[in-house]
Amino acid sequence: MNNMLRVDNKTSQECCGCTACVVSCPFGAIKMIPDELGFKYPLIDNDLCTNCGKCFKDCQFTTTYKVFNNLEEPLIYAARLKDEEKLSQSQSGGAFSAIAETILAQGGIVYGVSYSKNFKVNHCKVTNIDALNSIKGSKYVQSNLDRIFIDVINELKNNKLVLFSGVPCQVENLRKQTERIKTGKLVTIDILCHGVGAPKIWEDYLHYLEKKHSSPLQKVNMRDKLLGWRGGIETYIFNNKKKIITESYLYLYFSHFIQRESCYNCPYTNLKRVGDISLGDFWHWEETVHKEFRDNKGISLMFINSSIGKTLFNEASNMLDIIPSNTKECMQNVLRHSIQPNIKRKNFLKDYKQNGFKYVAHKYGDLGYIYKIKIFIAKKLSTIKQKL
Repeated sequence: MNNMLRVDNKTSQECCGCTACVVSCPFGAIKMIPDELGFKYPLIDNDLCTNCGKCFKDCQFTTTYKVFNNLEEPLIYAARLKDEEKLSQSQSGGAFSAIAETILAQGGIVYGVSYSKNFKVNHCKVTNIDALNSIKGSKYVQSNLDRIFIDVINELKNNKLVLFSGVPCQVENLRKQTERIKTGKLVTIDILCHGVGAPKIWEDYLHYLEKKHSSPLQKVNMRDKLLGWRGGIETYIFNNKKKIITESYLYLYFSHFIQRESCYNCPYTNLKRVGDISLGDFWHWEETVHKEFRDNKGISLMFINSSIGKTLFNEASNMLDIIPSNTKECMQNVLRHSIQPNIKRKNFLKDYKQNGFKYVAHKYGDLGYIYKIKIFIAKKLSTIKQKL
């Protein structure tokens, strides 16, 4: 076999860091190693590798990825939890909560993304409703999958019902690794994704906050509904009881400075969804003809892509208020094309590696005077327009 057919010969734009190659290697020759931004890439032990090419063949980060779903057209809905308290705690419309609770009530297992004690972002397993809160909420950082795929495979082999939630590249590559397990008990949710943020920049940001406020962090919320669903902000609570409100990390994220290289070349940003169910925010709902859900409390966008997804949706629907929709109403950029890197991203990364987080947050983010001047001008213009 040509030794070019190895995943370590892929460029950084061609590797999403999903760990499927680690799982697929029959010789245990691959491990994931973080780069300067904390993004993990495969490293192959040449003493163990036989150049069989299986890792390369199994990689589904490609425009020719396999679609496992079987509905000709997805069923599309706007949805939100009926339970007002749970809705207020969710960061969108709470559809994930309804689906996950349904799986757990049937004795199943749910895999999602949680914070560790020091707020690193990891995939983990939840087996009861009491632990479900740990995997709710948006986390704009690439999760550490570690041995999660192997754990999912083992649970499926034990005939367990499994729900896996992740970004599309994770979902698609997990499905490839489990396609030979014919129990029909794997259900997947792919999240409409704006790209995964750099773990090292997230870690540096938290250290910056703890140093600035002279206290370890106690609680993190990347999308607090304090100002409503559309006005999602970051809130941080420290051990000294201090609470701050900011947008510093999300400013860099949504300015497209800190995503993984492959996110700017993502093959999954289209309507050819990879999960049994796809979930996201139903942005621009106010532009539709519907009068319901206009209270800024949050709306989930749901794509039901398979018969398995449809069955689960029907079972969970008693917890949800649901309005049928269509592609015209729900279209957003993440369903059209990959995000584009910020034109200053190369300079940003160079400055970050040389000078650290605080420097780039002031120069490119919302901590610097240039940003504050822009906000000041914007507020003044808004006031003037209101008076006209």
